Amino acid sequence: MTVSDQTSVYVGGLAYDVTEDLIRSTFEEFGEIDKVKIIQDHDGQSRGYGFITFATSEAANGAIYGMNGKVVAGRSIRVNEVKNRGGRDSYSYRDRDSRRDREDRRDRYGRYSPKRRRRDRSPYYRRYRSPRDDTSRSVSPSPVSSYDRYDSTKAEKTKTSKEHNGDNSKVKEELAKALELQRDRREQVATLQSDLNRANKTSEEMLNKNKGLEQSLANVTSMFNSHLDYLRQMKQAFADVRNCKEKLRLAEHDLEMAFTDAVLGFESLDPPLPHSNGEIKYLEASKGF
Repeated sequence: MTVSDQTSVYVGGLAYDVTEDLIRSTFEEFGEIDKVKIIQDHDGQSRGYGFITFATSEAANGAIYGMNGKVVAGRSIRVNEVKNRGGRDSYSYRDRDSRRDREDRRDRYGRYSPKRRRRDRSPYYRRYRSPRDDTSRSVSPSPVSSYDRYDSTKAEKTKTSKEHNGDNSKVKEELAKALELQRDRREQVATLQSDLNRANKTSEEMLNKNKGLEQSLANVTSMFNSHLDYLRQMKQAFADVRNCKEKLRLAEHDLEMAFTDAVLGFESLDPPLPHSNGEIKYLEASKGF
């Protein structure tokens, strides 16, 4: 991981079970994060500090002012700028956190303090220690057996701690995945709800248009029926006119035949009826008609 003076920050005082994902989710509100690195020892355990590299220096400064002294996972953390050139601020904090890490683990496993062990290993102290110290040491178990028991206990506790941390990491990862899946499901539900609302609105608009079309169709149907009635009436009128013309023709024919029979009847009379020339001409003219 490349640590930059401008875009990276030092984070100390971290709890030992804090993961890089938790650090990322905690600090990403200040800006885009390129890399998160928690420093670990040779056993793969956290040393209690790490570095965060942001995309911009503004995000790094915001994280320093916004998170320094805040509580993360039950512990107050320190957030400082990184000085790789001409300064040792971040490294002094790192050394102090590393020392605190070792002291916490000594307290956890019940070992002597560093000062006590240095004193016991000093040749000067071994030369001038009092007989009482030897007496007190004689009643205690031998150093070899004590360290053997310590190493065994340390190995068991380290194994248990690793398993516990591994289980916690798995649980946290599964929880993070579940939360991410829940957020995705909520976004999908919100999207589906929005689509459903738009579909309902569109359906309502189409129903209103359909009602308008049905009314227009009813009006057109009524007009068509009215025109159809007019056509039927006109057809009947034409039929009546044809019938009247035929009746008129037949009546004219009957009238002509009757007129002809009347003229012939008058001419066949013996003696013929007296009539004037004017009447004959009128009759002839009528016959021609």
